[in-house]
Amino acid sequence: MQTVKLFSFCKPDSKSSLLAILSLILLMISCEEKAAKRPGDAGLAVQLYADEVAQAAQALIKLTPAQQRDSLVYPFDSDERVEGKETDRTPSFCAVLAWCLPGWGLQVGDLNQEQLVAMHKMLNLALSPGGYQTLLAVINRQRIIGEMEDVSESQTIRDAMHNHPHDHASSIFDLVEDEPDSLFYPSLAGGKKTDTSAFVKWIWDPIPGLKGRWKQFNQYTLAIFGEPDSGGEWGFRFEGHHITVNMTFVPDPTTGAIKVHATPLFFGAFPLVIPASPYAKTDPAPQWNWEKGQLMMFSVAHHLRQFWLAVPETLRDQAFISSESFPQTPPLEVDTPLPFMISSLDPSVDTSRIKSYPHIEIRTDELTAEARWHLKQAYLFYLGAMNPNIGTGYVARLDQALAPGQPLTLSWAGKSLEVVGSHHYSYVVVGSLLLEFLQSNQFVVQHNPEVTGNHLHSMLRDLSFDWMDPMQKHHVEDHLQTVQ
Repeated sequence: MQTVKLFSFCKPDSKSSLLAILSLILLMISCEEKAAKRPGDAGLAVQLYADEVAQAAQALIKLTPAQQRDSLVYPFDSDERVEGKETDRTPSFCAVLAWCLPGWGLQVGDLNQEQLVAMHKMLNLALSPGGYQTLLAVINRQRIIGEMEDVSESQTIRDAMHNHPHDHASSIFDLVEDEPDSLFYPSLAGGKKTDTSAFVKWIWDPIPGLKGRWKQFNQYTLAIFGEPDSGGEWGFRFEGHHITVNMTFVPDPTTGAIKVHATPLFFGAFPLVIPASPYAKTDPAPQWNWEKGQLMMFSVAHHLRQFWLAVPETLRDQAFISSESFPQTPPLEVDTPLPFMISSLDPSVDTSRIKSYPHIEIRTDELTAEARWHLKQAYLFYLGAMNPNIGTGYVARLDQALAPGQPLTLSWAGKSLEVVGSHHYSYVVVGSLLLEFLQSNQFVVQHNPEVTGNHLHSMLRDLSFDWMDPMQKHHVEDHLQTVQ
């Protein structure tokens, strides 16, 4: 009897039966598509990624002699994970600006060949291919910095201070009275900070030079916090001049699923543009000759400027921070914040600090599609440095935050937006992602009047991630990502 009913149900002349079968087929297809997109697949990819990084960290620990392990491995809840060695200027990230090198951890100069390879394997697996290459470019640029500093001189700025004691020029080149007959490389210092005040000192003496930068090169440090792959939270911090990579792996207390956080993330560059070399073109000895004309982080500087040019002029004017907001010392003008920026270099970001400066809080609808595109391209430099297994999640959050009707906090400072080599500062909060970017003439060796803003500092912070206590906001962040 059941077979007859089934045959009857499938009769071709039964329109209702055909519709029912069609609906069932569509429902099955829909279920299969949803299953293919279920969060478990993404979670498995993150878990496999986290396992590989943990295994690489374990391999490095095993290769590290017992007498070095206390410098490499710390408890997860140790202060070293979130603090720096100097609490005056940048409480957590002083090493990235070379104010308190070395940072916490085992110095690369103290690693043997096997340890170095193991460390780089871990970093290579933890980052995207492009992110790992960016990391190498940052640390290897220390030689170029040293070579430039060794041919620089401070007499130009000394003469300018003597001859123009009351000027506030945009560039040292505006103060040079006689056009130099040959290449010259004046050095400039910049903003400093004490417990009670900020000030600017333009004389850079002593300047590190090649020997100083070689020392800093060997002072890049790696610290591991917690026990990799122990079932609990763990992380690592690779830090040194112009870079901090912080990875935190947090298991869900209920499901055990791993959540990976890839911020705080700092990238810096000096120089943005490697200038013409003073050495003979045929001399292969200086690294400078091998890399002249090459750029670093140009895309971020470019896209942030194009973003601001696409912002309506009335809004752009409201968000502009004038040079009156910063401490000034003749003969040069400081028209961006000092190297420690405004808020992103602190252990826990205080976004209210931007309220003491001109800024705007708007909705994405007030921006053109072109402006939003340029802003996304600037963020992609940092999100693209992350391993795709976690970077895609950050990109999805960025896309959601740039959707119509979402809030933005924006502020900027600097000179001409059309000149990519001039000084510039951007403070941008998109959703829960804060990007601070500084391009200045502070602590540099100058050369080209068109590229006076040749020194870059930038930090990406995830405001939904409590770096100080990752478990406390773990579920809050999950909720934020669900409702966005």
